[in-house]
Amino acid sequence: MAWGDIIVKYPEILTELPRGLIAVAWEYDPRRDRYQHWLQPLAAHKVPEMIATGVTAWNQIAPDFDRSFSNIDTFLDAGRKAGTLGIINTIWTDDAQMLMRDIWPGMAYGMVASWQAEPVERARFFSDYTKLAFPAAAAPEAAAGLGSLARAETALQSVLGDGTMLALWDDPFAPARLKRDTEHYQDLRQARLEAEDAEEHFMRARALGADTEWLRSLLVAARLLDYAGEKFETPTDLVNLWRALGSKRPAGDEWWDMWESQVVYQDHSHLTDLMDAITELESQFKAQWLAEYLPYRMASALGRWDAEYEYWRALQVKMARLAETLHEGDPLPPLESLIEPEGAKPSP
Repeated sequence: MAWGDIIVKYPEILTELPRGLIAVAWEYDPRRDRYQHWLQPLAAHKVPEMIATGVTAWNQIAPDFDRSFSNIDTFLDAGRKAGTLGIINTIWTDDAQMLMRDIWPGMAYGMVASWQAEPVERARFFSDYTKLAFPAAAAPEAAAGLGSLARAETALQSVLGDGTMLALWDDPFAPARLKRDTEHYQDLRQARLEAEDAEEHFMRARALGADTEWLRSLLVAARLLDYAGEKFETPTDLVNLWRALGSKRPAGDEWWDMWESQVVYQDHSHLTDLMDAITELESQFKAQWLAEYLPYRMASALGRWDAEYEYWRALQVKMARLAETLHEGDPLPPLESLIEPEGAKPSP
């Protein structure tokens, strides 16, 4: 077997392929117009071929089930018309972040779609799948959780782009990032609400006897989607709080109520909450990694989580220092100057 894209890219080798070689045409984009580019040259030269669809989760916090299901449905249809021998439903772990158990429904969808002649009833799939996978009492909650998880990922993609796991580690105060997040604040909020709904459903399913190992992995995905929404909401919240203070530092109680207690306070504030959330999630992610994989590449993955904690800790320290040095009536500097990393050169 050989990947079909290489064969199509170098059509001069089509006549030199060894007997018995099977080309594998892969495409993970659900747009139908892309499939014939890979299938037609192989069919024209009577090269036996299989198709490779994808459960899109390699750069996502949670699997993109909508994209995956559409890719499987449309590529299967094109492949059958081209005389494909079969389907390989692929997954990839390129970014060293993906938890494998999350993608099981996507693998099951590929099996069902390839085994039956009629299209899968997508609206019923999570319900049908969980009825087979879990006790009857837990199945509806697990199905509802999968639906909410899928919607949370889709909502977050509308703000961060397709690669939500890659974008998760972006600087949330970068000007372009902050501008987009402010414009799409309600989309971030919707992603959080869907993620929190998913978490509630999964916890109920677990209490009703569903597979706890699988649900632990899904709970990490739901909680990380919620964290991502909170992370990219927070800069907008801080900008709005800072603007509400005016041009000068207000009196003690007002300063505490409007800024210090909400942003700086080490026991409970925006920044402290983010520090608490990422450290708790890191321990959960590590536990799931070790439940699914060998330790290989785990340190590389966890390094991003450690850097995330340090980002918020450094910002909290900087804000605390500012609170200690500013006095009532002092002019307030631009918020951007407080976010700028230590030692950074001022903008020209």
